[in-house]
Amino acid sequence: MKNSSYYAYILLAFSPLMWSGNFIAGRVMHAEIPPFALSFYRWALVVIILLPFVIKQLPACWPRIKRNWLALSFLSLFAMAINSPAFYLGLHFTTVINASLVYSTVPAFILLLSWIILKESLTGLKLIAIVISILGIVIIMTQGHPSLLLKLQFDKGDLAILLAAVAWAIFSVYLKVFRIDLPPIMFLFVTSVIGSIVLFPAFLIEQYLGYHAVWSLQAGAGLFYASAFSSVLGFTSWNLGIAKKGPAIAGYFFNLLPVYSTILAVLLLGEQLHIYHVFGISFVLLGILLVNFSK
Repeated sequence: MKNSSYYAYILLAFSPLMWSGNFIAGRVMHAEIPPFALSFYRWALVVIILLPFVIKQLPACWPRIKRNWLALSFLSLFAMAINSPAFYLGLHFTTVINASLVYSTVPAFILLLSWIILKESLTGLKLIAIVISILGIVIIMTQGHPSLLLKLQFDKGDLAILLAAVAWAIFSVYLKVFRIDLPPIMFLFVTSVIGSIVLFPAFLIEQYLGYHAVWSLQAGAGLFYASAFSSVLGFTSWNLGIAKKGPAIAGYFFNLLPVYSTILAVLLLGEQLHIYHVFGISFVLLGILLVNFSK
């Protein structure tokens, strides 16, 4: 049981690492692929990637898929059809700093929804933990000068990111509510199929309005990363972690997203590591440790 718990923590810490790359890639690709096209291509490619691995399991899983089709559609609506295009749409209009700050509200929404829907206790320790984690994010994003928050201007891009954050929180909580008995890869395959179907009309409308993808090696590589790494690996790890530890605890690990982004920028982009990075990362990790290892 202890090893299983550690395994769940590793999975929850691994998912934001995969998503941090998608966060950067989404901003890089925003001028090449419009948001609904990027979302549709992303989940359609996930379907293609997973099909060889699930095709033999489909007959055995089909009765459970039929029995849970409404719950699967509900989860897919928020995770694929709302979260994904809202996220990419937001990155069209806002900066990465603003988007990171707004998206960091996910754990707070998960905590609140878990209290309302799952009746999970909202203890003082949990509130302190999430405040400490958010403080760490603020330190990183403002380079150690929180007063810079007063100079940020929130626009329609930030509102789109906020919608994506709420959608992801709803998905995470109801994933625990429904407890759908499907293998993780099959679950991702089915929800990706549903998400692709729901996104297809919006994709066609976007094409009709004249918003077309401009393909390049960079765009292709970014799309493959979003599908194979951010979606397949990231989603599967997140879903397994939530199944073990619940959405409220998983929400604190979501705060690792800006932490990983900082580390990747230092390692891959050659950006300099400052003291405020160290303080910010320390606060985020302290928040996670408080809520998970308080006993």
